[in-house]
Amino acid sequence: MKHPFLNIIFLTLLFSCASPSNPTDIVEDARKEFKMQAKEFNDGQLAQDKLSDSLYSLAKFNIDTAITALDKLIYSYPNHADFYYIKGDIYLKHGDFQKAKDEFSKALSIDFVPKYLNSRAECFVGLHKLDSCLLDLKSSKEMNFDGNWLIGNLYEIKGNIDSAKFYYALLAIENKTVYKYCQDRIDYLNSKNPKLYKKLVITDTIKQTIILH
Repeated sequence: MKHPFLNIIFLTLLFSCASPSNPTDIVEDARKEFKMQAKEFNDGQLAQDKLSDSLYSLAKFNIDTAITALDKLIYSYPNHADFYYIKGDIYLKHGDFQKAKDEFSKALSIDFVPKYLNSRAECFVGLHKLDSCLLDLKSSKEMNFDGNWLIGNLYEIKGNIDSAKFYYALLAIENKTVYKYCQDRIDYLNSKNPKLYKKLVITDTIKQTIILH
């Protein structure tokens, strides 16, 4: 994924080099600019996280009120993909796969990223459209190698243990430490009468934060 802040450093260095300056000053100027932009990013991300948490908390008590709040946000910010994603995720958590899929599709029309693809793939499992699910997971895997885990999950759902183990092994071989859970899953599937997954196991909860001292 391209990082906007690396572009900032590059541009600062590029234009600074147009005039004779101390190289140390050029780097320090770039560092200060990066730090300022990183702080703005972090502040904005934290504010968005708080808003997201509030919407999810509201949905636990009253889904209709949460959806109404999201509709107002979407009306004001129609190109903000995460609002469609949150709306879809709330529907998904309440078992409305069709409405969830529709919202994830809207998010994907704005920003085609693995997070939205994986969530829409969850909906396709609930809608028993496993071929569509596989298409989304393969697209996701092209952008994030970790997506092999979810493809393995899907083959478990289909009852195809050998194919599931194949995709888990792709990760386990890549890095035995980072992807230990994949080898653990392979070992479990090799045991007697393993219980297969019935849904995708999505564990990615990483929040983006940039820290520069």
